[in-house]
This record gives sequence, C-alpha cells and structure tokens, in this order.
Amino acid sequence: MEYKGILKTRTKSRNAMILIVGAMLLVLEFMAKQYFYLPITALIMAAVFHKKEHIVSKEGVDIRRSFFGLVSDNRWEWSEITAVQPDYIKARPNAQITFEKGVMLRTFQFTPEDCRKILELAAEMNPDMIVDNYTEEEQEEMEKEKLRRQEQQRAQRAQAKRSRKRK
Repeated sequence: MEYKGILKTRTKSRNAMILIVGAMLLVLEFMAKQYFYLPITALIMAAVFHKKEHIVSKEGVDIRRSFFGLVSDNRWEWSEITAVQPDYIKARPNAQITFEKGVMLRTFQFTPEDCRKILELAAEMNPDMIVDNYTEEEQEEMEKEKLRRQEQQRAQRAQAKRSRKRK
C-alpha cells in the first residue's frame, strides 16, 4: 500500500499568472539590457513545472520530485529510520508524522486514518525503531496537562512578583 502525503499545490490560474508575468519580465529585462536577470527569471518560470510528492510505502519513506518528466527519488529505507512520531494537534484537521533518521527529520502530513495505518506499517516493517503510537485523545490530554502546568507556573510567578513589590 502506498500513502501519499497532503501538500499545498498551486492552482492552474496561479501557474498561468507566473508564466505570463515571467514572460513580461523577460521581455523587459532584455529590452533594458539587464542580461544578468534573464536566467533568474527563467528559473522562476520553470518552477511552475516542478512537482513534489511525499510517499510512504513498504519500500520506505520517499520524497519524489519531478521536473519536466525527470523524476528524482530521495528514499529512506525502513531499516535506516530510527523513530516515527505522530502529531494530531499541529496540523489539524490532518495529522503530521515525523520520521527520524539519526539527527535528520522528515515531517509529512496525512489524514488521521492514514496516519494510524502508517504507524502500523512502520512497526511491522522495522520492529527495532521507536514508534510513538499515541492516539489523538492521548495527545489532546497531554496538551491540556501541559497548558495547566504552564498556567500554574505563571500564577506562581505573578504571586511571587506581587509579594516582592509589597516588601
């Protein structure tokens, strides 16, 4: 099974706008004899044709880029991954998964259902890795507890500050 991450994509109208504005800038730069800016503008125009995908499958965790039909894969095999951690709070209503390989991190967004399936797949593919399989409710409870402790600390600091002012 292959799970594809959720990425922001540009609309066709925005791509067309980038191409039109880029073509106008190319003409203006050429007419003003500012040749240094021509390749920069051409690169910006070419970015319209760049596509990126986040893929999690039985082979591993992939970032697949394609540019004018040339495909580049940057894959982490499951044996290389040391930890997987979900986060249901940061990317609501979606879920965010962080894959760790040594000190390098990759963070992808998926639907919460896909997130749970990916955690199961990760545990199956590499039993030696650390898989934080907190549920959405458990993470919600931990976040509430953290906020409660922060409020207590703020109240204690404010009380200490008031007592110092009275002296």
